[in-house]
Parts: sequence; C-alpha cells; structure tokens
Amino acid sequence: MFRGTFKHTLDDKGRLSIPAKYRELLETRHELPLYVTLQGDHLIALPADGWRVLEAKFNSVSLFDLNLRELQRHFFARAEECVPDKAGRILLPPTLREQAAIEKNAIVCGCMQSFEIWSPERYEKSYETFLSRPQDSFDAAQKHGI
Repeated sequence: MFRGTFKHTLDDKGRLSIPAKYRELLETRHELPLYVTLQGDHLIALPADGWRVLEAKFNSVSLFDLNLRELQRHFFARAEECVPDKAGRILLPPTLREQAAIEKNAIVCGCMQSFEIWSPERYEKSYETFLSRPQDSFDAAQKHGI
C-alpha cells in the first residue's frame, strides 16, 4: 500500500522521482507501467494491475449512463503510460503537468492502491478544506462501512 507524503522537485525535463518506498512496492508487489491521469485538480498514478481492475469496473457498467461516460471519457482520455527509468523517475507529460498546475515542485501522497501528485499550493488548499469539514469525510467512510 502506498502511504506517506513526500515533497519532490521535478527536473528540467519534467521528470518526477518516485519516492523510494513507492519504488520498492512497485518492484515487489505491483506491475508496471504506471498509468497517470488527471483526477480533478491533481494527478493520480496507478500501477498496471490496479489500472486493469479499474478498467474492468468501467467496462462492466452500461454505456448509457451518461454521467459515468463523461467521467470515463475525461479520466481515460488523459491517461498516459509512465515507465520509471533506471533512476526511479517518471516523465510527467507537459499537458498533465499544466492541467494539474505542477511546475517545479510536487507533493506525492499515498492513497493505498494509488498515489497522487499535487502542486504544493493545490495540496495545501485541499488539506485546509479537509480540516474545515472533516466530518464529511468521516461520514463518507461510515457510509461505505469503514
């Protein structure tokens, strides 16, 4: 499981160093490549095995659910395969960096089966929003039996 929050700096080519803990997980428990796409105002990265599970879930629902089709269209259309290089870096495509407002610095945070890549400003704003209404998140967890 991907856990923890890390601050990283992208190099001049837009490559992000995957945290060492995450590289170890990718090497021992998951399959590559990583799939990176836009999720709202940040990026989400899923290993290939998790990506296939997600695709299967989307393929099992009706093509006539227009809200789900809209999500599917924008989520999958922006997805990029990212293969870590020997130094454990992935190239974040310029369009994804731009849409997520990631310039030089990034926050990488674990979300169990995936990890997220944020601009520091957007991550801080998201955290402040969470702190202002944490009960909403706890209610959602309870709704799902967590």
